[in-house]
Amino acid sequence: MSSNTYSTHLQPDADLRLLVAVAGRLLVIVGIVIVVTLDAPAGLRLMGSIGCGVAGFLEIRRLDDGFAYCSQVRFESNGEVSIRNPDGDWVSCRILTGTLVFVNVAFLYLETTDGRRLFEPLRGCAKKCNNWRRFMVIWRHIGATPRSC
Repeated sequence: MSSNTYSTHLQPDADLRLLVAVAGRLLVIVGIVIVVTLDAPAGLRLMGSIGCGVAGFLEIRRLDDGFAYCSQVRFESNGEVSIRNPDGDWVSCRILTGTLVFVNVAFLYLETTDGRRLFEPLRGCAKKCNNWRRFMVIWRHIGATPRSC
């Protein structure tokens, strides 16, 4: 008798996405302010602030593109992770170093098979949500397993 595949589907949290996006933008501004206030020649401060702004803009754009690309995350008991793209197709991913999973919040750093890197914040409560409870059970198994990155 075969058993069903144990899996769960989770929606990225819109509020956490907003928090991450706002915090990222504020950190870019803070970085630029710090560079501008350094005790260095004006030309060096200008170049540093432009560099900080461009690097921050590119990272925020990548973050926003990732948010737009992922509508759902699926975890399977065998360790496979996939995301649902805007076309509704499931795209296989691997978990990257930098992923943090806590009791009620998870910050996933994923890479798709085509090399796209995504950051997805998730939130849930095992007492109230069966999908989050399944995720926590699966994570106990796959999160402790060393992965190549």
